[in-house]
Amino acid sequence: MKKKTICFLIAWLLPLLAFGADVEFKASINADKIGMDDFLIYTISVKGLQNPPAPDLSGLKDLQVNQTSQSSEFSFVNGVANYGTNFVYYLKPLKKGKAVIPSSLLLYQGKEYKTQEYTIEVVDGSLAPQNPQRRRRSVFDFGDDDFFSSPMERMNRQRQEQPIEVLLKATVSKKRVLKGEQLTYTVYLYTRNRVESVNPLSKQSISGFWQEWYPVPRSIEGETKQIDGKTYQVYTIRKAALFPTRTGKLKITPMEFEIGLADGTFMFSVPRKITRSTPELEIEVLALPAGAQNLPVGNFGFEVETDKIEADVNDILAVKLKIRGNGNIKTVNPPEFPGSDSFKVFPPKISRNFDTNGQRLSGILDAEIPISFKQAGNVTFPSLEFKYFDPDQNRVATIASAPFTIKVTGVKEKQADIHTMPKTEIVKTGDDIDFIKSGTIYDQDSRFYATGLFKLLLLLPFLLNILFVLKIFLFDRVIANSSLVNRKKLLLKTVKELQNIEEYGEITGILERYLSQKTGLGLAEIGRNTIEDLFDRHKVGERDRSLFLKIKSEAESAKFSPIKKSVRETRQDVTAIIEILKRIDNKIK
Repeated sequence: MKKKTICFLIAWLLPLLAFGADVEFKASINADKIGMDDFLIYTISVKGLQNPPAPDLSGLKDLQVNQTSQSSEFSFVNGVANYGTNFVYYLKPLKKGKAVIPSSLLLYQGKEYKTQEYTIEVVDGSLAPQNPQRRRRSVFDFGDDDFFSSPMERMNRQRQEQPIEVLLKATVSKKRVLKGEQLTYTVYLYTRNRVESVNPLSKQSISGFWQEWYPVPRSIEGETKQIDGKTYQVYTIRKAALFPTRTGKLKITPMEFEIGLADGTFMFSVPRKITRSTPELEIEVLALPAGAQNLPVGNFGFEVETDKIEADVNDILAVKLKIRGNGNIKTVNPPEFPGSDSFKVFPPKISRNFDTNGQRLSGILDAEIPISFKQAGNVTFPSLEFKYFDPDQNRVATIASAPFTIKVTGVKEKQADIHTMPKTEIVKTGDDIDFIKSGTIYDQDSRFYATGLFKLLLLLPFLLNILFVLKIFLFDRVIANSSLVNRKKLLLKTVKELQNIEEYGEITGILERYLSQKTGLGLAEIGRNTIEDLFDRHKVGERDRSLFLKIKSEAESAKFSPIKKSVRETRQDVTAIIEILKRIDNKIK
């Protein structure tokens, strides 16, 4: 009974005794020079204060907080209670050069306490030791460095001990081309680590080139290559067709990517983010020879055809032109079709499509030209010529279509006699209203205005106006914009997208868009730490949190994993994530 009383008195007196201790507020870093692939450990220590508030790191500009941990200690000496709290931050550099950690401020009992400001140097690569020699430990061998370090510090050490062997290479199909000639630019990722994500940090814009970027596939298949006796997995992460728009020596500037590497230490560990850049490439662009100026450059085919050999003089004939090849189809125009005394040519309808399946970008231009006839008889259409410059043969090539003749029959109807035309063959020019159908004129003497139906029709616009006003001021502004309706719309949209996925890897993007629209955060801010903090604040259950992060992590890895989930497994995970979203949707506001 006495022991319990003593323990109670100590517990009651400790907070009062704490005021006898001096407050100490200081910070420290584990290095003053790090690599872009490293983490800086930044520690803020608070002594003499129980349960201090977390420091404010909103002033960080050059580094971002990747992980945090907190530890506390207590001692009782000569009647004075001493408290100590350590806030540990794992900071990731955002750029090379000088990075500043501003001083942090603590206000306590009217006094201000400030930490030291630090400036560190950030360089390329990693300065962490690779594969250090470690002594073997027994189960009873607790060294000071492991026993007193936090789990996050030990995990960070393990991550830095893992060698990182990731590099980017960029190639072009040609380094010496003509102005307007196509070359293929490809970015390859070489890695011996397991990759979970690849995100471009720089814009896909290359000065001096017309560029057409190939679509990024949902799933990227890698191939194995041996380099200097080491086995690498090689992925094609970006590809573009480039067409030089000016002559001289043009440079393809480096592209920077953020690459997420699987840690491999824990099942749900945070991917390690590193940055890599492609090398700069130089292209020599030559001018086109005389006679080839303003001509398309590449290899093309040209066809002219029509679906009729005989037509009525009042019909509309559709002449189809097709140009296909591996040049820049977006800058190619079809040859002009000349008119004559026998027919009239209208502006063509043009469509362009690209094909990215081959080694070089190819495309098709389709043009449909409407033609009307002025008189009956045999109408001959002249040959059309399409010219381009062939870089493989170094010459101007000309493709000519064959002339063709259409037998035109019938009598040209006078303007007053034309009542109707087929809807598919109507061409309106000026005030042409030939397509209006004639009909019966009904008797207007039945006094329709005296009937009840006419009065109802008069009231109908007023009723519609009232409904319209109610919709704008009540439904659109109040009901439709309410948080409840918007949340339900977002949830239903997300569930529909999940139910319609074709590849397992699509789950990641859908979940990130949902969280971004739900919280207002940018897509780049949606990471594992952000999600965990969000779920903590809104008290999301541990089971839902773990399963949500597990499925999202597996979906991120799916693009680069050679092992694909079955349809049944995908559906099971989709069903599970939909149920989680339904449970947490009302919690996250």
